[in-house]
Amino acid sequence: MDDTIKNYSLELRIILLTVGKHFREAVERRMQAMGLELGFLQFSVLRVLSVEDNLSLKDLSQLLHVDPSTLVKTLDSLEKRGLIHRERDTKDRRRIVITLAPQGREVMPDLETIREDDPVYQAMAQIGVEESEQLVELLRKLVQHMPHGDAMMDSICQRVRVAQASV
Repeated sequence: MDDTIKNYSLELRIILLTVGKHFREAVERRMQAMGLELGFLQFSVLRVLSVEDNLSLKDLSQLLHVDPSTLVKTLDSLEKRGLIHRERDTKDRRRIVITLAPQGREVMPDLETIREDDPVYQAMAQIGVEESEQLVELLRKLVQHMPHGDAMMDSICQRVRVAQASV
């Protein structure tokens, strides 16, 4: 095993975890400032449902890359707070669909995915458009060379479209 690649792989893993942590914390701070005690996964569920309603647990878990059993607790909490509804699909009674409740729809305009005070946005603004584009292109290339890379890129592109549609 090439030690240089091994070290870069380790550093990249730590960098991505750190960036993700800062992004999640920024979103959670914003929600707390609005008086919403929501975690990042709850925010992510609301964000997806604001664009793609009537999703099954399976659909939602695939979009968010979260195990369905983990998502059930999150959905229970959001439903208890009146932010989502779960109901039987009128076309297929075996299927339960998840929709954004009116109260959940009301809070969505204030829950932007990316804002100018977001640490990732600020860092990318500092490195500029050209280097930001290079960074994203290299990360896409990395994903494509991973096992199931094409499927992961399809999922990433779908999530980006959902996020962009809600901005």
